[in-house]
Amino acid sequence: MWAGLPTGGSPATPSATGAPRPPPTCRAPSRTQPHQAACGAPADGFYNASTVAHDRRWQLPLPDAATTRDHLEASLADTLALLQTAAEDDDGLYFFRLALFHEDMHAEAAVCMAQTLGLDAGEILDAPEQRGAPGPQAATVPATQWALGHEGPGFAFDNERSAHTVPVPAFEIDTEAVRWARFLPFVEQGGYRERAFWSEDGWRWLAQTGTSVPRHLRHSAKGWQQQRWGNWQPLDAQAAACHLTAFEAEAWCAWAGRRLPTEAEWECAAHTAPDWSWGEVWEWTASVSAPIPGFVVHPYVDYSQPWFDGLPVLRGASAATVPRMRHLKYRNYFTPERNDVMASFRSAAILA
Repeated sequence: MWAGLPTGGSPATPSATGAPRPPPTCRAPSRTQPHQAACGAPADGFYNASTVAHDRRWQLPLPDAATTRDHLEASLADTLALLQTAAEDDDGLYFFRLALFHEDMHAEAAVCMAQTLGLDAGEILDAPEQRGAPGPQAATVPATQWALGHEGPGFAFDNERSAHTVPVPAFEIDTEAVRWARFLPFVEQGGYRERAFWSEDGWRWLAQTGTSVPRHLRHSAKGWQQQRWGNWQPLDAQAAACHLTAFEAEAWCAWAGRRLPTEAEWECAAHTAPDWSWGEVWEWTASVSAPIPGFVVHPYVDYSQPWFDGLPVLRGASAATVPRMRHLKYRNYFTPERNDVMASFRSAAILA
């Protein structure tokens, strides 16, 4: 379904026209009124995230589970019928792809919610693979001009278009996300109490939350343990550190004499560095959410444009991200205090 998305990379090359690709020209397939009414009210009155505020959603007179399932089945039948007559090109398939990928995002959010609430989520995710202890690995990436963003056919969200060239100085970067074995010495040596390692916002977050260890971790007489789906288990020190805020990622880097990579560095290294490992956790970067030059808002106007306000960009994917959503140019973003997300980081350094 993600036809045309780049899976490889190359140094920057200009587009054929140099102009940003226009937004899709097709119209969203219309939903039938009978199926809207099956919910007891127009479904958008319940589920339109652009118009229904978060606080209101807990007080809505939502239909019961059986009615909701009936509505979902009817909507799916409508969608599949419309898909049969859709043009098999990027414009014709745009809204079907958008809806599918948006649903995939909410499915991942549901996995994170289960972990947050300590629910036994069944076999949602496989248990993390046990790893040896090879030690940190780093790749050296030479200076280059990199084409950041997506260009060409296929689906891409508006905040990924259009490709533009950015200079990337030579740098060093970890070839995998930071493991617990690297992160925990920062905790054990009092890093959560040392003001020098924390940004102003990070230190304020610590004071407000009283955080002293990463979320879902505790230290007992038996050593470090991790809460996973409501059960406390021995922590695998070679697993990727997870459920970390951007503040914690920045503080560890300050303690270790490292820094977060920019998203251009991350993407360039992901396409060119040998032995690159990714996909266990989302990864905080030093870049902030902002429109790429040539940005044109797509029909889902609330997807990215309202969030071009300095939110940190994350790259990669997590263990809960479905395969069709995974690609090396995907731009994710969250507020920096979020630690319910399966997020971590890798570190980098500028080469002299």
